[in-house]
Amino acid sequence: MCIVDRYHPITMSVGDFEVHDELYHTLHITKPVHLLVMTLWEERIQPIAWTTEYGSARIYYNALGHGVESFQCEEFQQLLLRGALWVSKEL
Repeated sequence: MCIVDRYHPITMSVGDFEVHDELYHTLHITKPVHLLVMTLWEERIQPIAWTTEYGSARIYYNALGHGVESFQCEEFQQLLLRGALWVSKEL
């Protein structure tokens, strides 16, 4: 996985990483989002993690987490924790 925005509070200090997980290669995003993490599949950018806002609410989406391997990955754990802190405005 490639970190796109290394300065966002969720991804700051998280490096690129590799993990085997299910890929939603048909994901269709209709609202403008801030891309945080991506991967390449068949030479196309596939969004993995992104943020957006709805009114005063913060929204964080992460497509990973379908198997135990993702949850054993330190970078994924950091993204989950920091994502939860960011949406709760604690970060």
